[in-house]
Amino acid sequence: MKKIAIFGGTGNTGLCAVDAALKKGLVVRALARDPAKFPVEVQSKVEIVQGDVLNYDDVKKTVEGVDAAVIVLGTRNDVKPTTMMSEGTKNILNALKEAGVKPVSGCMSSFLFMEIEKVTPMLRDLTQDHIRMLDALKASDRDWIAVCPPHIAGTEISWPAICSLATSGHGMMGVLAASAMSVLWISRKALKPFMSSETEPSGNYEIKHGSSPGRAISKYDLGFFLVDCLDKPEHYHQMVGIAKPLQA
Repeated sequence: MKKIAIFGGTGNTGLCAVDAALKKGLVVRALARDPAKFPVEVQSKVEIVQGDVLNYDDVKKTVEGVDAAVIVLGTRNDVKPTTMMSEGTKNILNALKEAGVKPVSGCMSSFLFMEIEKVTPMLRDLTQDHIRMLDALKASDRDWIAVCPPHIAGTEISWPAICSLATSGHGMMGVLAASAMSVLWISRKALKPFMSSETEPSGNYEIKHGSSPGRAISKYDLGFFLVDCLDKPEHYHQMVGIAKPLQA
């Protein structure tokens, strides 16, 4: 494996995946609507294709000549209903098939290990699109890895996210949840178990097929694994849980 494509590379975890790939000596090509969202020091090291994952021609251009792909699409703080991630994934899978590229990892959520009725109501719409992503991977003939992290430490809960929850269409549930989260946001010590001071991959994580081994994973370790798993056949066609070891 010499060259990979990364979709969603300007996000928190996506940038970590880009960094991990570069440190492994891989050539990275990334699709981005706004290339300026890449840090200046990264822009010169990555082949950037300006475009949209919902535009098949842009996706096709991004996967030409690569050996594998990483899908780490996200909506940042937007929890409203979406099909962007799943429709983008379908475009990527079709382009990979056309290009003859087999390995592909996709970042989703550990909520996929739960029944949808047990998922926090405000996150069910996003989870539904992750389910559609997973279905697209399973229906493909690519060597897919569905990476399903729990809370991603190092990506702080922001005030815009809290405001978004209050206006996300979930009625009183959204308002109550946003109110509770605003208290936690003001007193961040309460969130300490789910935050991280790490600035690079630690390697201190556990992998489990079919379930989540813990409650949190750093964005650096997650980004590293999304790249590292691509040439590990033991993870192909698996839903992979990843988390820091639970402390006694």
